[in-house]
Amino acid sequence: MKKPTKKAKNPRKLRKLADNSELMREISSDTLGASKNAQAQYEADKDGWRPARLNSCLYIYAIAKVMMSKPKEWAKFIKQPFWENFPKSPRADANETKILRYVAFYVWKSTSRTSKDRACTYVRALKMLMDDNVRVDKLVETIEDAGGIEKLAKRASKAAPGASEASSVSDSRVPGNKKEQKGQFHKDSNENEVSNRSISEKNPTRNNSQQNKQVDLEEDPEWWERENSVEDDKIERRGFDPMGRATIEIEIDAKQRKRLFALKDGMRRRIELVCDGQEEDWYRFRLSKFLKMS
Repeated sequence: MKKPTKKAKNPRKLRKLADNSELMREISSDTLGASKNAQAQYEADKDGWRPARLNSCLYIYAIAKVMMSKPKEWAKFIKQPFWENFPKSPRADANETKILRYVAFYVWKSTSRTSKDRACTYVRALKMLMDDNVRVDKLVETIEDAGGIEKLAKRASKAAPGASEASSVSDSRVPGNKKEQKGQFHKDSNENEVSNRSISEKNPTRNNSQQNKQVDLEEDPEWWERENSVEDDKIERRGFDPMGRATIEIEIDAKQRKRLFALKDGMRRRIELVCDGQEEDWYRFRLSKFLKMS
């Protein structure tokens, strides 16, 4: 007598690969190789941060679409050495959003908290475009027509379920917010405790759901995914930091990078920064030159 086969807890529906553009055909033939090439190309791009990021978004979008339709390619991808020391390795049963997210982590080598935060922001925009069935050969044009990837990401965040609750926590720490325009980038720890407590009072079952709630996975197959995505949700919140600190990203060229990274612990150099403007709630700075020590 045959033993009954166990049902998968979270079966993922495969996305049909209807996009027959030239880039998609190229990536479909060697998806893993394409992801490695995209990573190397992003690192070697000399055209500046913005065009390099937009070009890599195109490859991330295409690679993720192929992996969503071909589980074997995803299985090869998650076995790459890159994930061995990663805090939270990708799973074989990852949903579409997480496939996009991990492909972005890989191409951009996002290992720090800040780089993951930025990657997750762009993934929201790419997932929204994917749900709208935007073809790969129309992706860059669609992003540019929308005013840039940052604007699309902001629109996707507002449209996401529970966005209003998340924004009440993260917006107070986002540069560009009305409260922050006077330079108040640091929040008092007591204020953070009050905001966290107010969220707990609104949703009292959130804190003890794993301890007290017994759930039948057959009745609610998405329960495990929801309960284990708290850390990922925090990463996705732009500007999330328990202490309310701000992180600054500075664009530098290869020559300046060599001089800056030559500094050792305790050494000092004076530099001149130039503000390259504001895109939504991101401020961009560029290292203009090194100054003489007075």
